[in-house]
Amino acid sequence: EDLLGKMAAMYEPDSVYTDDEKMLADPQVEAVIIGVGDQFHVPCAKMAAEAGKHIFLEKPMGVSIEECEELKSLVESKGLMLQVGHMKRYDAGLQYAKQFKEQKMGEITTYKGWYCDSVGRYTLTDNVMPVLYSSESMRKPAGNPKAVLDHYYLLGHGSHLFDTALFFMGEIDRVSARYVHRGGMHSWLIDCDFACGAIGALDLTVAIAQQWHEGCEIYGKVYSSVISPGVKIGKGTVVSNSIIMNETVIGEGCNIEKGIIAEKVTIGNNVRIGAFEEKENDSKPNIYCEGLCTIGEKSVIPDNVTIGKNTVISGVTVEKDYKDGKLDSGKTLDKAGD
Repeated sequence: EDLLGKMAAMYEPDSVYTDDEKMLADPQVEAVIIGVGDQFHVPCAKMAAEAGKHIFLEKPMGVSIEECEELKSLVESKGLMLQVGHMKRYDAGLQYAKQFKEQKMGEITTYKGWYCDSVGRYTLTDNVMPVLYSSESMRKPAGNPKAVLDHYYLLGHGSHLFDTALFFMGEIDRVSARYVHRGGMHSWLIDCDFACGAIGALDLTVAIAQQWHEGCEIYGKVYSSVISPGVKIGKGTVVSNSIIMNETVIGEGCNIEKGIIAEKVTIGNNVRIGAFEEKENDSKPNIYCEGLCTIGEKSVIPDNVTIGKNTVISGVTVEKDYKDGKLDSGKTLDKAGD
């Protein structure tokens, strides 16, 4: 309790507990953070769920698939939120990279990811991390999550490697792995097939005699486009070979190929631009050509329409302007005066 008193004096919490059951029974406690040894993650989380508390659970979620599935079923039955501490996907750099992948890359063929820990990393972190407070009367529960190092490394470090791959690429259909242990080094090379059709290779190695490093590379078709400042592009939208001018807003699930889109245009969800067989434009074929779709300033395109090549659209258009949800190639749709 001397350590508890020290922490209470430093952080001045509203309440202090010496018994976890009393803490979970407190109606003022809405959620808990669980950051203990790996083998206690699921048991502690189950206690919190049974008490009706939302949970932030440090990774790995658990030490077996079975106990993780049991916990998932329990929190779902209670209507609670369970978040596992896979923080990499919230890194601003990774989120930007995913946005680039989804908006400027086409079909992805290959994903490569690596997480390589260093023999000197803990010496470094021990010298830069805050001082750990302890007490001579502290009690330590039985069990050592690091007793079997290959299991510990694969859960603790491999969880980052796999979650980053899932964040970028989606579900994994198949994995196969090779493992080698020599001296103090544990190394896995993992092949995987993604549900999207891409292949992947993951490298988990602990520990190497160089700087700690992790990262990934994604190979696929890169689309060349110019996207101006202030443009907002929805989730799942692909923009290729296009020019999108300032402050245009494009919805989710769109596919825009060879669009020339002026300022402050609003495009709905699930819009496809650049479809159908190419036809000559019916108003100015010498200007509106090369398979482009030209959309004028402040125009509006409704949800769920498909627009062909060599087309021109201006003004606020609505669903009924598109017969059967389509504007055929070569057509001009002018609603600017309406």
